[in-house]
Amino acid sequence: MAKAALALGLSGGDRIARTIGDRFGLDEMRVESNDSGDQASLVIGRYLSPRLYVSYGVGLIESVNTLSVRYKISEKWQLKAESGEYQGADILYTFER
Repeated sequence: MAKAALALGLSGGDRIARTIGDRFGLDEMRVESNDSGDQASLVIGRYLSPRLYVSYGVGLIESVNTLSVRYKISEKWQLKAESGEYQGADILYTFER
């Protein structure tokens, strides 16, 4: 029951966040939850250049903040780094079938 209430609140909060994000010129402003649905965060993000995207997430239930940077190396390659509760970096390759 608590998960259902949280999901309902997140869906409404996500719509409000997108509306506010549009007014402030952000490329992304959303409310998200983890897979188990017991944590939520507000995420804002913006493209600083056509290849560089930066986002910041603030925990709404737990005090966990996350900074994420994504750099597009080419059409198929991206570099992604994240710092928060966990830190890491990945090189991503995208292909279509």
